[in-house]
Amino acid sequence: MSRIAVHHWQQRIAPVFDTGGSILVLESGTGAREECLLLCLKPLHRAEELAALHVGTLICGAISRPMKEALSARGISVVGFVAGDLERVIAAWRCGRLDETFAMPGCARRRHGRRGSGPAGGAAGS
Repeated sequence: MSRIAVHHWQQRIAPVFDTGGSILVLESGTGAREECLLLCLKPLHRAEELAALHVGTLICGAISRPMKEALSARGISVVGFVAGDLERVIAAWRCGRLDETFAMPGCARRRHGRRGSGPAGGAAGS
């Protein structure tokens, strides 16, 4: 089963992945949820934390290039620069509809990760 991590703060997608700590880990097949706290801030260590949780995809707000590269090196796909209500983002991901509607302000044309390529196989980003 594929595990998806969603970085959040106060029931919304957290604005910056590099500094925040709360993630919701979802089992895509069963819908099981597990709340986790990331303790490391350095890219390689944070990537190791997510890899230890068997996360295949991370949905987050802004993310630095070094952090994204560290995650990619561990085989974790990043859907970055996402904004919005936590439950609406999760629902959109599950339906394959995590599109530009959920892009962070000012990031509509920036394509980081595979926005909209949830389990239902929605439109893939470039």
